[in-house]
Amino acid sequence: MDTLTEDYPHGVTCTRKYDGRLIMIEGDYSSVEAINSWSNAVMKIIDEIPIEGPIFLIDDLSSLKEEFMAHAVNWGRKNLVALPRYRNQMYMAVVLSGTFMNRIGSILLKQIVSWNSKIEYKVFVSRKEANAWIMEQMKNIGFDIESSGLDNF
Repeated sequence: MDTLTEDYPHGVTCTRKYDGRLIMIEGDYSSVEAINSWSNAVMKIIDEIPIEGPIFLIDDLSSLKEEFMAHAVNWGRKNLVALPRYRNQMYMAVVLSGTFMNRIGSILLKQIVSWNSKIEYKVFVSRKEANAWIMEQMKNIGFDIESSGLDNF
């Protein structure tokens, strides 16, 4: 199983496994430029998602600074509707820190993602929990997950 990693400006990284079906985005979101880099990476990923078959996305925003949450939510409001509405299986785990603003952001995220009801998603405050949930979803639909799971992902 190959792992493909793409680096974007301002410390944003996208890693893909399982023939691109499992995607993880992470970075140090401590500036508007980093949020913009994240948004560009997400849009590129959306454009490249195969139409057929399941997709599993872990979006680790745990380093998102509170002062940039509004910027990220505003971007999501405008752009997440671009996720393919015809996709039968998309699972998204979003990791946010447990701060007050991030909790408010997770409520707004729920509203935004619900516009595209074919996405099954959860918000977590721990990457380990997000990985476990995604791994469970993959197993439930028949993916043969290696014994180490997503430990190094």
